[in-house]
Amino acid sequence: ANWDIYVKDRYAGNLYRVTTDSAQDFAPTFKANGDLVFASNRVNFNNPGRFNLYQIKFNSWSKSLRDETVLVNSPAADDYSPSFSGDLRFAQGEYAHFGNPARSSFGAIRHGNRVYIGGGHQGREHTYPRESFMNKVEYFDLTTKTWHEAAPRAFYAHGFSLAAFGKYIYAFGGFAFEENNKPKWKSLNVIERYDTELDKWEIVGQMPRNRSSNVVVTVGERAYLIGGWDSTPKFPGDLDGTFHRAIDVFDFRTEKMIPALFTLPDPLRRAFSAVEHDGKIV
Repeated sequence: ANWDIYVKDRYAGNLYRVTTDSAQDFAPTFKANGDLVFASNRVNFNNPGRFNLYQIKFNSWSKSLRDETVLVNSPAADDYSPSFSGDLRFAQGEYAHFGNPARSSFGAIRHGNRVYIGGGHQGREHTYPRESFMNKVEYFDLTTKTWHEAAPRAFYAHGFSLAAFGKYIYAFGGFAFEENNKPKWKSLNVIERYDTELDKWEIVGQMPRNRSSNVVVTVGERAYLIGGWDSTPKFPGDLDGTFHRAIDVFDFRTEKMIPALFTLPDPLRRAFSAVEHDGKIV
């Protein structure tokens, strides 16, 4: 019998025949990098009870190149049904805790050898008295593994993101307390800039709309503000706010907001995550 191995691309629908030897090739599995590993008795075809493990690099089987190499050859044993657990060379640890009070929903960003956290919510979840909103800013020194306090934001808020460019850190909007609203909250449209050398915050502009619980992703010299909502009540008792479809772009060089020509597709959302990868926002 000639048992071959095929790989099917579920997106493109292509079917790859990756082995053609007159042997029993079976038990295929993939490594994390896409290399294909399988069992075969091709060297010991006349001895059906002897199997070795073979490997085909991803760049080979995906291009219909057949360059099988022996991965495991045990003269006195059968090797089949391979599996992989990934790279185990990692360790977990715990660094020093940041200062009191305990908090959540703070902004965070790495700048050089420091990780800054700013603002946040303290107290019981989903309760928003004035004292639950914070403006405290701290940074963790990645070299000394110690925490340090920095100048606070001018605004007490949480549910905002930070971006870094040059020697500056920028804070965009946030969820804040408002005594005159029912419920007593609002979203901000302020843009603040922190000078990491002078340890100083200042207001450098406004966003075209109030926004909080959004993501901020830096691509090149621009920051993209995506999703989130304007929590400011439109009428007493309004808990829904307004979810944003529009995307706003902040140019770090000019420190001006630029409207984007594209929008956030459905579903509209807030309190989510996004990252930059190869110049794209995921």
